[in-house]
Amino acid sequence: PAAPSFNPEALPAVRLPALSVGKDQDIRVVAVRYALLDDTGQHQLLVQVAETLDARRQLRRRIVAKAAVVQLLLIATAAGLIALGVRLGRAPPKRLRDEVRKRGANDLTPIGTRAVPRGVAPLIHAIVAHTARQRQCSEARRACCCLSSPPTSFTTPSFTHKRAAG
Repeated sequence: PAAPSFNPEALPAVRLPALSVGKDQDIRVVAVRYALLDDTGQHQLLVQVAETLDARRQLRRRIVAKAAVVQLLLIATAAGLIALGVRLGRAPPKRLRDEVRKRGANDLTPIGTRAVPRGVAPLIHAIVAHTARQRQCSEARRACCCLSSPPTSFTTPSFTHKRAAG
């Protein structure tokens, strides 16, 4: 005759609450009772597992500490990547600033936009257009001043003084 199949899920599980035992330590006990069938009949199998609540607390602390270390490493890595991104993002505007600083006071040639970020390019185009208008106005003013005013040698104080005295 074939032995009946054993199904542990069909057996009731018994869970006991935390119990206080000697040495002033609280423990948690879990007990499960299984009915076993063999050639001699049915037997009861009781499986009990106990651990102190201190052990559970220490395990919980270790798990939380490891999780905190992982989180701190992730935060530090993210902060480092953000700092690197900001540094790399600021490099093209700094190069542009240095290029503009190297120019002479009267250098109004257009600024190159090939090495600037896309977000800054419209600003550079606007500055180039504004500078071109300033250059045109300055040239027009210079041309206009040269035509309408007498030569500067006629308006210097020494020439005016000689004219008035003579």
